[in-house]
Amino acid sequence: MPITGNKTVLFTDVVESTRLNEALGDGIMEALWKAHDGAARDLIRKWRGQEIARSDGFFVLFANARDGVAFADDYHRAINALHERFRARVGLHVGSVSIVENTHADTLFGAPKFEVYGVAVSIAARVLSAAQGGQTLVTSPAIDEMGPTAARTTRRRRGRACCRTRAWARRPACRSCRRACWW
Repeated sequence: MPITGNKTVLFTDVVESTRLNEALGDGIMEALWKAHDGAARDLIRKWRGQEIARSDGFFVLFANARDGVAFADDYHRAINALHERFRARVGLHVGSVSIVENTHADTLFGAPKFEVYGVAVSIAARVLSAAQGGQTLVTSPAIDEMGPTAARTTRRRRGRACCRTRAWARRPACRSCRRACWW
């Protein structure tokens, strides 16, 4: 039986990880990945998230946007401490998702324990793709969920909103349209 409801959907991605792997070599990158994964998972637990998947970043669900944003801030600090060229980007959106548990037989052959469906997942992934290294993009629904005080602080601290992704960014220039824009 699927579980349906509003969740904070967050994606992280280590920027240019393949190029970094080629430059540093597999041995160094393996140690960096272990440190990255350990730090990220500690922060996921700290901010009450649920890890859904991992690649060169994480797919995580949070019960609320405040925990997701706090995770993102701590995550950037932790990643920056690992290596000078190790940078990540984060995309975050709040919306309705459906969480479905895979069968035991499927998980025996490598399927994850849970699948997450919903347009909120696609939006969070698109927001992530618009982010640059060291940047967290947060959509307006996530800011709205945090409330008026947090929204004012987030907008002022993060900078301007992107016209295409409708996400708040730390940097004044929109990566999609190459100009500063408000939404």
